[in-house]
Amino acid sequence: MSRRPTGETEKEFKARMWKAKTDIWKSHSRDDHPIFAVEERLDKVATRIGKCSAQTIPGLAVKARHVAEYGLNVGDWLEPRDQLDWDKLVIRDLIENLCGLAGVDRYGQPVAGDAMV
Repeated sequence: MSRRPTGETEKEFKARMWKAKTDIWKSHSRDDHPIFAVEERLDKVATRIGKCSAQTIPGLAVKARHVAEYGLNVGDWLEPRDQLDWDKLVIRDLIENLCGLAGVDRYGQPVAGDAMV
């Protein structure tokens, strides 16, 4: 696990980690691994979901889950609520509430009654 050097801000650390990740991905040919083909197909689906208008509550939940998957970092779901920045907390709450309204969690699995999303 990478550690943040003393004096490096969280924003600088995240930028450095993002660059390292993208450098690794860019260093591999798209033909190197079958995951790239799957990723390409998923990107097309995600793009279509992003362009569609939600017409129903379940459709709105699909859009919210799309934002959860493509618009937030994994850490935004793993961090305790009291440690999130305000803007990330608001987005997370909105996604959880929209999914809850449709009766699903952020993975699209049914939730019972007032269960936490």
